[in-house]
Amino acid sequence: MVAGQGVKYAVDLVMCIDGTGSMHPIIDQVKSEGLTFYSKLEVKMEEKKKKVDQIRVKVIVFRDYYADEPDKAMVCSDFCDLRSQSSNYTNFVSDIEADGGGDEPENGLEALALAINSNWETGQQRQVIVIYTDASAYSLDKGPKPSHYPNNIAKTLADRSMV
Repeated sequence: MVAGQGVKYAVDLVMCIDGTGSMHPIIDQVKSEGLTFYSKLEVKMEEKKKKVDQIRVKVIVFRDYYADEPDKAMVCSDFCDLRSQSSNYTNFVSDIEADGGGDEPENGLEALALAINSNWETGQQRQVIVIYTDASAYSLDKGPKPSHYPNNIAKTLADRSMV
């Protein structure tokens, strides 16, 4: 067997996007970057004579558990295979609107924790997390937590089992 033969090369990308009102001036640019990165990646990979067998993208839109309604504070898509489910991905990203959030900070660390714990592809792959934000993040040690704060996210910096 030739080295590398039959090996599937996959890329999983999680985009964490700050969806709070302060992102209003740049949210369309962030969405545009998210919607065009795949075509740009394909061009770069072709230039390098590399083949990506599968590329999946998941989007996490985060706001503020302390200021927003539970269904708006953290909105996550499933992973979408960009070759076969591009319309699901495009629809999800296109529907993102900059609204909500309290004053800075926001829940960027919680979005990162959810991204880290994603259902990543196994095998030969790259796992990438990108965060788009204009705000600082709450410390995970901030308390008390709102009643709708997720159970699957560390509640303190000492609770590393969740991150």
